[in-house]
Amino acid sequence: MDSYLVIHGRADAPTGKFETLAKTLARHSGIQVLLLDWSQGAADNYIPQVGLYGAEWIPYVADWAASALRNIGIGGVKLNLGGHSWGSYVAARIAAPERSGMVNALVAMDPARAGVGFAADSIDFGAVSRISWAFHGNGSFGSAKLAATADESFSIVSDEFSRLPYLSSLERHTAPVHVFEYLARNNVRAFGGLFSLKRLMGARRNTIWQIDAYSSEKSTFEGPVQGFEGVFKVGRITASVDDIWQPITFDF
Repeated sequence: MDSYLVIHGRADAPTGKFETLAKTLARHSGIQVLLLDWSQGAADNYIPQVGLYGAEWIPYVADWAASALRNIGIGGVKLNLGGHSWGSYVAARIAAPERSGMVNALVAMDPARAGVGFAADSIDFGAVSRISWAFHGNGSFGSAKLAATADESFSIVSDEFSRLPYLSSLERHTAPVHVFEYLARNNVRAFGGLFSLKRLMGARRNTIWQIDAYSSEKSTFEGPVQGFEGVFKVGRITASVDDIWQPITFDF
């Protein structure tokens, strides 16, 4: 059965924005959507706010998930993955040919910059899927270098991100999840259908992009990385704790 697996990241859970994303994907893709809960491992950090030791769980979680999926007949081109932050690491490991036989589609939402006990340098989203998209928030929690390994990579900017460094990093790290949910929800209506789920699930690459035409912004830990096909400008559409970031423009 064709399926989509949504994977949360560090110190998070398969609720809130991830549950919303899963429901949107199920409604508009027409395929089964699953949520992976590895919240205990993702929160297993020596210092809750800044610790990165939960990354040591990634290989065990990914190997278990790949095996569980194979046991119910889901793998290879029947499997589509979406991971946020450390969840993109889990997705990349699940997708490795020796575990899932190369998956159909993989969407990396602000792949994380770092984790203790897990070597992310070898991650290449484009190498383990028929098609991969990545959305990078240009903050200190995400990695432009890893995002740029996807077949189609997109930078996200805003005039409305906080000027407080830590809060800005959180907003920039979360925005890619909201952008992908918006694109899935609006499907063929968003930006002329450039990001339709039919194209993603059909593993059809967009030939109109100028490859690596754009670079990421400089962040605290990374210089600009040339390797992006377009740039989303987003705006804040709520004024609550759970701000939602919605695309306003897209340049390519």
